[in-house]
This record gives sequence, structure tokens and C-alpha cells, in this order.
Amino acid sequence: MTFDNRLQRSGLRLLAWIVVAAIGAVYAWAARHEMNPDGIAYHDIAVAFARGDWSVALNRLWSPLYPLLLAATLRVLRPLPSYEFATVRLLNFVIFLAALASFEFFLNELICYQRKFAAKASSEGRLALPEWSLRMLGYTVFAYSSVEMTSVATVTPDMCVAVFVYLASGLLLRIHLRPEGTASFSLLGIVLGLGYLAKAPMFPLAFVFLALGTSAVYARVPWSGVLRRLLAALIPFVLITSALVTAFFLTGRGLTLGASGRLNYAWMVNGLPYVHWQGEFPGSGKPVHPTRMVFPSPPVYEFAAPVGGTYPPWDDPAYWYEGVKAHFDVRGHLRNLVRSAEVLLSMLLQSQASLAVSGLLLLYLGRRRRLFLQDMLPYSILLIPALAAVGMFSLIWLELRFIGPFWTLFWLGFFASMTFVDFEEITRVITGVAVAMLAMLILPNSYTSYKTLGVVLAQQNHPLQLTVAQGLQQLGVHPGGKVAVIGDSFGAYWARLSRVRIVAEIPACRWGGQTNRCANGQPDNVSAFLQADQETRDRILKVFEETGAKAVVMRNEDHPPLQGWRRIPDTDYDVYLLRM
Repeated sequence: MTFDNRLQRSGLRLLAWIVVAAIGAVYAWAARHEMNPDGIAYHDIAVAFARGDWSVALNRLWSPLYPLLLAATLRVLRPLPSYEFATVRLLNFVIFLAALASFEFFLNELICYQRKFAAKASSEGRLALPEWSLRMLGYTVFAYSSVEMTSVATVTPDMCVAVFVYLASGLLLRIHLRPEGTASFSLLGIVLGLGYLAKAPMFPLAFVFLALGTSAVYARVPWSGVLRRLLAALIPFVLITSALVTAFFLTGRGLTLGASGRLNYAWMVNGLPYVHWQGEFPGSGKPVHPTRMVFPSPPVYEFAAPVGGTYPPWDDPAYWYEGVKAHFDVRGHLRNLVRSAEVLLSMLLQSQASLAVSGLLLLYLGRRRRLFLQDMLPYSILLIPALAAVGMFSLIWLELRFIGPFWTLFWLGFFASMTFVDFEEITRVITGVAVAMLAMLILPNSYTSYKTLGVVLAQQNHPLQLTVAQGLQQLGVHPGGKVAVIGDSFGAYWARLSRVRIVAEIPACRWGGQTNRCANGQPDNVSAFLQADQETRDRILKVFEETGAKAVVMRNEDHPPLQGWRRIPDTDYDVYLLRM
């Protein structure tokens, strides 16, 4: 390759980086005033890390790596409360860039890997997919999976997981190409250990990567060399994971890898509610210390102690759900499999139809028929982790943000494996199909990005959650105060911005993985409160006062404020001040 060609390719690569980074920046900036329930919990854990309160920060549901990064960011930048949500989007964008760098490493390894099999195909009179098309496809699919699936805008550790998935996949490809040394295995163990610290589901998936790495050298080095390489990966992986296990033990949580698997199974498969489980579901055990129901109808729950944070039931679910028994549920798995199939099929038919159609067309042009499966076999090191992740989440609960990087592995492994009969016009045909595929994939997402940017530029109104937080302070509810909520505490992001603690609530519904108690036309608890007689409402407010709350906050979209309640200007939130 000449210097000019190398320079041209570097320039195109840099341009792709700039475009992908710009898309990520637009999505992150557009969500600068938004938040999600998990994000509030990660904020609270980050604050605990920043003040050195390890007993609070080490959480059995929420993995530690992301809140540690958030704690460092908040400590360095020290943003005002009104800029805190924007600060976490800045961190998300930095992690997005790290994921892009990890993907670049993976993509370079994949192209080197494809060259090996492209040379073999060439000796048989066949052509592989051109490198330029594989690279452009890679950047496009990465951009889609990172903004539409994993989502740089959402405050979760999923983008951290993407960093480690791409690194681990690139190391697997390197191991298959150069199995002689042990350094790649050691790095693989470190990456997989950090992946577990980013998110608990990476623990079982780590063994898929380790098995694939071991199988790559099994037939190419002596048995003693296989064992040495496996230990080179296992030792750092075990050291990193055992560090968290030891930390759990030293802070009184016992010897555990965490409670993520058990809790998510209970919620998503067994159908328990996310909060306020009282042991009423047969076969699911009894809570050791549940939140306390202090009024029957509409139900009022109190949770002022011992868990702290903005919304204690979601800050440490493992505490409130101690005693839960997740039991095998065939129907629950079948429901989730059907739902997951619908989610994936919908994505394929809508946003990724061009990939599916172009893939089928290229398969036809390849004229390999059943031999295509033989061509795919070398790329099973990408396809197997992708299918394992999709299968695992589909059985429990699948969201697109969980599988973004694995979906990228699947598509790139699928297209990289293709070869075509070499004849005069095949290069033009492949180029035409590749350009059309990329255009059909890029244009709809570019339009979405354009609309998102338009929303950002046109946004003139003060963010709702910040307006509520400032309104509470003007009413005398100051940082450190306790409040009660009637309605959706999961969406009470104003509580984090105003630095108050929710200590009691009347939940709008009893949401769980398969459970919504407000369904089937039944009135929700907010309506029940609004429609109750004055005596009942007074009794409920008295109960709230006894919990230590200084104010009650309710989103009241369809009714004028009740007697004694105050409407926060420019919002549909009402506040009732208790004894201050």
C-alpha cells in the first residue's frame, strides 16, 4: 500500500470518527435535562463513593464501575445541582468515545482476521466483502447501536459494557490470529473482570469469551500451553471479581457476587413488583424487612430508614427484597421469549430492514447455499457471544440497550464471512448493494439525529424537573428535607435536583416485570386519593406527617389543586406543606 493510499484511508477513518462522535454528542446534549430511574440510584451511589461511605456505595444490584466514574466526574467538576444531569451526559459522551476507540481496535482486528480467509477464498476463485465496505458498515452499525440501542443518552452502565465487549472481541480475534503468546489472554481476563464490575450479566458471558479463547489454541499448542494461557486469563479475572466479593463480605453483605440475577429473575420472570413487595406472592418467600405499609387504601408505604438516598426502595432493592426466593417459572420464560422475539423482529423490520434485505441478497449472490454455514464457522467467535447474550436476556428480560454491542458483533461477523464467485461484474454489484445498504441504514438515522438536534435548538422552556425542584425550595423545602410522594416516585427526578429524600409514598401502580396493578381499567392510586373524601385525605396527610415528611408532592395533570395544596408555577405539580 502506498503512502498516499494509507493517508487517504486514514483521512476517511478520521472523517468517520468525527461523524460518529458528532452523532453521539447530539444525542447526549439533547438529553442533558433528562433522567431515568436507574440514573438516580447511580447518582446516589456515586455520592456515597465520593464521601467514602463504602457500606452504602457497595450495592448488590447496581454494579460499582459506572458510579465510581460518575463520582470522579462530579468530584472534579463540582457542578451545581441544575447542571448535574448535564454533567453525567458529559461522562456518557466520554465513555462513548472510549467505546468508539475500543470498536476501532476490534474493527482493525476483524479486518486482519478477514484477510486470512479472504486469501483462502481468493485461491478458490472467490471474493470476500471489500475492506472499505466492511469498515463503513462497521461505523454505521456502531453508531446505530450506540445511540438507538445502548443509547448514550441513558444514565446506565451499558456503554461501559460496550467498551469491554469490543475489547474482548478484538482480543479473541487477535488470539485466533496469533495464539503463541499469553499477553492477549491476560488482557482478556482483565477486560472481562472489568466488564463484570461494569454490569453483573457480564459474569456468565465472560465464560463464553474464555471458552472461545481457549478453543482457539486447543489444537495449535500443547496441552500445557493451553492450561498456561487459560490460567493467564483466569487469574486476573478471578482477582478482579473476588475483590468485589471481598468488599461485599467486609461490609456485611456476605459472600456473594451480588443480587442482580436473583432480583431480576424475581421481577422479570416471577412477576414481583419492583418496589413494596410484602410477601403476598405464593412461592416467592417472605421479606425480612419490607417497606412498611402504614395506611391500607390507597396504600401508603413508609421507608425512612435504614436505607438512605433519594428514593430508598430503588437505591438498595437487595435490602428490601432480602428473603425473596426466585423460583423457576416456565410460563414466565415463555412470555419473555415471545416478547423478545417481537422486539427483535420489530427492530429488524423497521430500522434494520436494509441490513436484513441486503444480507439475504448478498447471500444469494454468493451462491454458496449450505456452504455458507462453513464460511461462517471461523466467525463463530463473534456470533456465539452475540447469540449467547441475546439468548440470555431473552429468557429473563430483553431491552435493546442490553444487546447493542453484541448486535454489532453479529452483523459484522455475518457480513465478514461472505464470499462471492469471482466474475467481471461482481465487484460493481457488491459495491452497489453495499452503498444502497449503507444509505438505507444511514438516512433514517440521520433524519432522526436531525430532528433531535432541532428539538435541542428549539428548546426554550425551563426543564420541568428543575422547575419543580426550584419551586420546592421557594416553598421552604430545603436540601436534606424529607418529602412524601403521591404518584410515580420512579420519575421524581426533582427530588435529586433539590437534594431531598422521599421517605413515604402512595405509588401510582405496583409495577413489576410482568405486573401492572393499574391495568384492566382499574383506577390508579392517585385517582383513588383525589376521589377520596376529605376525612380520608386528612388521615393520609396525617400519616405522611408522622413519617417525618415536611411536604407532600403530587403530579396532578387533570384536576385543579385540592384545598390547602399549592401549585408550583408553570408545572402540573401540587405541594401540600406539612408541619415545617
